Amino acid sequence: MMQEAIREIQVIGRSTRERIVSAQQCPALRAHGVLSAGVSDTEPGYEFARRWPGFGTLLVCHSGMGMALSGDKWKEIPPGAAFSAPPSRPHHYRNAPGLRWGIAWCTFEPGRWPGHWDKAELRPVDPDILWFAISGLHAECNGCMEPSAVAGWSALVGLSAARAFDARWAGDERLVRLWREVDAAPDRQWSLRELAGVVHLSSEQLRVLCLRHTGQPPMAHVAAIRMRRAAVLLEMHRGIKLLELAQAVGYLNEFAFSSAFKRIMGTPPSRWRGVRPGSEREVVRPD
Repeated sequence: MMQEAIREIQVIGRSTRERIVSAQQCPALRAHGVLSAGVSDTEPGYEFARRWPGFGTLLVCHSGMGMALSGDKWKEIPPGAAFSAPPSRPHHYRNAPGLRWGIAWCTFEPGRWPGHWDKAELRPVDPDILWFAISGLHAECNGCMEPSAVAGWSALVGLSAARAFDARWAGDERLVRLWREVDAAPDRQWSLRELAGVVHLSSEQLRVLCLRHTGQPPMAHVAAIRMRRAAVLLEMHRGIKLLELAQAVGYLNEFAFSSAFKRIMGTPPSRWRGVRPGSEREVVRPD
């Protein structure tokens, strides 16, 4: 078998850039079973192999492309994919030929492995969450080292990593990419056909995928993204005119926008600033 032929390999590369936090440096990580965590921008030729490691490994591809040995086959790890290799099983992964590979990763104590399987596995995941959590922890540990901030960032790393193993949180990389594009341009006149084109699906395929992962049709999810943006704009810019706000999130007139905002957010935009979190009563502040 191919895995039986694995030899110990660790090739980092001179242009690989890594930010790493260990449990020795940051004991708060041990509360979540994490031995070390890092984000790595690796150069072509990067490769790591251990025949029988004493730790489990989770890799989340953020950019570029990697390859991992799963059973006797090499599998691609594209952006938005997580690869997990349990303790006491061979680990072997590397860059795809000629490509850089950006990864967020964690190693786990054998007795604290969050996975529920004993073989290498690939699954979809949002790559930004673990990447930003580890980056934040690294910055705090190399900066202020404020204990409550270190504990908070460590908990976020542990939670983000654990979610990669839980099917309830498994997303779809195509939808992650699509909603990012919508959020970046909420004023664009999105149509179902345009949305489907972004992810190279038919309109019906996108509808089915969206219902499966969000519980609502694509255009309803677009409306929710727009209303969240509108709510932020209302809070940040007290003097913004309703028509200006409507156009900023893709509505041609304030009447259609107001109706959508009230339906989704539960209160008219004119009263949004006066809603107290956790309260059913609306208090209107004079502008």
